[in-house]
Amino acid sequence: MKTFFIFLSLFVVSAAFASSEDLYKALNVPQVDERPLVDGHPQLGQSVFSKSAGGLRCVETSVVSPDAVPHYVCSVNSDGFDGEVIYGALNVAEKKDNASSPDGKTSVATSKKSVDGLACEKNTITRSGEAPKTKYLCILNF
Repeated sequence: MKTFFIFLSLFVVSAAFASSEDLYKALNVPQVDERPLVDGHPQLGQSVFSKSAGGLRCVETSVVSPDAVPHYVCSVNSDGFDGEVIYGALNVAEKKDNASSPDGKTSVATSKKSVDGLACEKNTITRSGEAPKTKYLCILNF
């Protein structure tokens, strides 16, 4: 499963750069000011802020003016990719579903969070006599 998961992560990296204000705002992590410092102060004229979680990085850029319209770009990087961290950082509604095998020995609890082109899934598999196992998967499609 780990190899398959990494393969999906690599596919997402090559295909996922997109504009997404809703995704940026849904990330419940601190925003970082990325402007270079000039004499100890941020450069004037443009604002550049980012939010990152588990290999997902979203950037907000804007010129400083009364009519400025911010631009948003999100991308996924396989280095440090962690679906559990991304899932936990998303401040959006969670949809839940449960299923069991006919004999009742195996059950799967599925929770999903999605915003714009990002879909994350948390699957907890429980087999009788075993500890539950949880797996996370996130895919960014734009």
